[in-house]
Amino acid sequence: MGQIASTRGRSAGLPSGGLTSAYHCCYAPSVMRRMLIVEDEPDALEMLVSWMQHQRGWEVRSAQTGRSAVELSKTFKPDVVIADYLLQDEITGVDVIAEVQSHQQPVRCILVTGRLAKALQDAQRINGVPILTKPLDFRRLGRLLEEPPS
Repeated sequence: MGQIASTRGRSAGLPSGGLTSAYHCCYAPSVMRRMLIVEDEPDALEMLVSWMQHQRGWEVRSAQTGRSAVELSKTFKPDVVIADYLLQDEITGVDVIAEVQSHQQPVRCILVTGRLAKALQDAQRINGVPILTKPLDFRRLGRLLEEPPS
């Protein structure tokens, strides 16, 4: 439980029972936090946005391309960026994270990928950023979001 399948060409879905209150209890922010989610698979994007907004209470913006994510990050100024590695354009999730981290404001970033070996080769530019593999484990993601900023 707590995983979302997000392999290209397959529907992203939840295990039977959906997202339960176990997810809701993990984080109760006193101030709404801002998150940018970069994911080109519509079902996976919808599920992650829904989880962050409804179960966790975050203000969420999303982008399906690296280029739109970089532009959005300049005006939205997220506290957290969750970026899929492979996107629809030539900009990867690593590129997005590197650009966001170059801004003056500190941002917690998490890279998500279904192709770990390829992502690891490129991820040296964003040393220290956690990498989660697909299918996404929401419990692990929740723990990463709860850790104090480094």
